[in-house]
Amino acid sequence: MNEQPTDERALPAYRQCVRDAALQGRAVIQRAVAQVEATLDARLQRARDVEDRNLVHESINLLHRHGAALAEAYSGALLAEFGRAVASVAAAPASASAGTLKFAELELVDDNRMQESVEVLRTQQAVAAAVEHELPHLNALVCAAQGLRTVQAERNPLRPETYVRTLRHVVGEFAVPEPVRLRWLQFLGEALGPEVVRSYRSLIETLRAQGVSEAGFQIAATAPERARAGAPAGDRPLTSLTVHALRRLLAGEPEAAAPAASGAAPAEAAPATTFGETVPAAMEMLKELRDVDAAIQRVRRREREQPGSGDAMAQLRRALQAEARRPGQSIGLEVVRLMIETLVADPRILPPVQQALRALEPALLQLALADPRFFSNRRHPARRLLDEVVSRSLAWHSAGEPGFRDFLGPLVEAVEALATTHVTGAEPYEFALQTLQETWDRKLSRERRRREKAMQALVRAEQRNLLAARLAADFEAGPHLALAPPIVAEFIAGPWCQVIAQAQIDGAEEAPQYAGLVPELLWTLLPHATPTAAKRLAQRLPPLLATLEQGLKSTGYTGVQVRRFMQRLSDLHHATMQSAVAARPRPEDRPAAKEELQQLLGPMLESGGWLAPEEAKQSGFMDSLPATHHPLFQPTEPGPAKTVPAALPDLPLQLRPGSWVELLLEDGWSRWQLAWSSPGETLLMFTNAQGDTHSMTPKLAAALSQAGALRLVSEGEAVDGALDAVADAALMNSFEFRF
Repeated sequence: MNEQPTDERALPAYRQCVRDAALQGRAVIQRAVAQVEATLDARLQRARDVEDRNLVHESINLLHRHGAALAEAYSGALLAEFGRAVASVAAAPASASAGTLKFAELELVDDNRMQESVEVLRTQQAVAAAVEHELPHLNALVCAAQGLRTVQAERNPLRPETYVRTLRHVVGEFAVPEPVRLRWLQFLGEALGPEVVRSYRSLIETLRAQGVSEAGFQIAATAPERARAGAPAGDRPLTSLTVHALRRLLAGEPEAAAPAASGAAPAEAAPATTFGETVPAAMEMLKELRDVDAAIQRVRRREREQPGSGDAMAQLRRALQAEARRPGQSIGLEVVRLMIETLVADPRILPPVQQALRALEPALLQLALADPRFFSNRRHPARRLLDEVVSRSLAWHSAGEPGFRDFLGPLVEAVEALATTHVTGAEPYEFALQTLQETWDRKLSRERRRREKAMQALVRAEQRNLLAARLAADFEAGPHLALAPPIVAEFIAGPWCQVIAQAQIDGAEEAPQYAGLVPELLWTLLPHATPTAAKRLAQRLPPLLATLEQGLKSTGYTGVQVRRFMQRLSDLHHATMQSAVAARPRPEDRPAAKEELQQLLGPMLESGGWLAPEEAKQSGFMDSLPATHHPLFQPTEPGPAKTVPAALPDLPLQLRPGSWVELLLEDGWSRWQLAWSSPGETLLMFTNAQGDTHSMTPKLAAALSQAGALRLVSEGEAVDGALDAVADAALMNSFEFRF
């Protein structure tokens, strides 16, 4: 394996590679457009159907008109997509598809959108196949250019799906008829693969010419996979389900009787029906459900009598499929099977929780017969139970961490009760959910109070910071700060606005006095060379300094910080008394003055805000990368902490409340959930299963992510991702289907 540098000397080559790839995107689309125009021209000559001929003709004309703009837009959009790929490296591994569907959107999107997803997925596979030879070399070179010693394919933002996703986005921005858009996607997608290959070869040559050698390959993955599909595409559970069948199920359309399961006797036809959004077993289904119970008992009896006779779960699934009387029931059973298969294959979910989910499957399958669409209704107790269990389970990085056994014990008991009850309605799930929530919350009541106290501290700081920012803008707009010494101007616009804002929020009687002190302070810094002026200054300065000290301490500044600033202010007053002419402040002196002020009074947030020491303590505020002896890269990628993958500029980490992340702190990796994001987007608060808190700015969160010390575990509900995987599997089976 070639040893690669772990400092930042290689990073310019990486940044240049990303820029070159984006610039080449223009030529990629230009050549693809030219090829598509030629292809469509040939097709136009062969077209005999009038409607098809008109559509092809319109597609050619509009592509000719918009081709240049399409190529230009693609280049810029490609650069933005590269940036997003870097920022979400842990959430979007290379196996994620550019053409995936959201299960929850299946009812809302039309046939054109479905066909578009099919075309994009087809393009995804075609481009991936075209670059099969070049991509491993590009991955190795790009990783090496980032300072990595071993290949992590997900660290390469120039992956094929990024090009396909960008094509879909850019084509969607043009105001053309939907059939034309589909033709563009279809034919541009076919032409994209060879052009991406050409771009890859050029980038590979450039990186090698700059002296970059390929990083080595490793066997074990070092970053958590995003379980949108639970497993890479090739390992997804097999199914014959199609998007068309899913849409009909979710729409509740009347359907004919279900075909009998393989190897089962034909089911008796049942009248067509529609499905309610969430209903318990209807009276007319009682006999069917009794038959189902009998089938379940037969399977379990056979398993007890012959423990090694086969997979009991597979037998149960076949028995339930044989008992299904409606197509919706058969589809619902298949969706539940795929959903559970995906969840138990999710590497983020610990094995004991995966086992509990597997044990819950029989009860969910029975529920699917009574209510085939329960999983699509977020308000259904069974769906809420799944969401709650999976979401809470993500709090633990390993089964040995504190609190996990307290979480798992009640869960196993609830699952056993549901699995042995033969439930077909919502009530047992509602009871189980309430019992679990009460049990878990009772154990976490103290931790919840700590979390609420931390959140209150941050809310207080956020309110003060927002008001202080408005006050600072007013002072900056006035004529006075421009005449003040730079460090005093920074003090008034920063810490002193914090003092005024806190007094106003608290309704303190000193608030007007603090606001009125500003012109008085500025006056004291004018030249006072005459004896009369000096005497007047000597009289007015002590009460002003006392008010300054009182205000700073009321906001949480320590005595040491206040004394340091007062000494600096005293030096300024002494200088003004010795001068007959005021020194003219220069705007370029403000940055240095701001840095000096932060050395005296402590660091401000990058947004100009500030946290009092008590607020920082209560919320576990982090103001810098944690000092840790652990390398920021995995053991297969040794390197100093300063070695970070270079992201494109000004691309913050995308997090939202509820997201789970892993943080590398002094004691190693641990799981944290983003519990709160401030309205002004200046503060984030993370909590863990023990109720501990860490708060930070979005900028620090992005820096931690780029340094490899923060990685996204889950950006949303895992059950949503499992159902999206069902939609993806159905989409894979829909290649030949025209909606």
